Amino acid sequence: MAVQYGMKIDNINLIVEKSKTKSDGVYTFRGVTYRVEKGKVRFLAYAGDIYQGVGGFVTKIGRYSQKLDNIKQMLLRISD
Repeated sequence: MAVQYGMKIDNINLIVEKSKTKSDGVYTFRGVTYRVEKGKVRFLAYAGDIYQGVGGFVTKIGRYSQKLDNIKQMLLRISD
């Protein structure tokens, strides 16, 4: 079976599990960039879309330019 990239449910579940042991920061896994705070995934970005994880749901909250924006810096600047 080939590795699936992007916002697939399997990848999101793996990212959630990986975040439990990561320190606060921004990481990338299988093409999805995500921000961890206190062992939880707060924001994800993929293919020009920004998502927020809230109570087990993933909600699209914005867009970014894949060519112009530094998504890692952008995810760090997002505040509640």
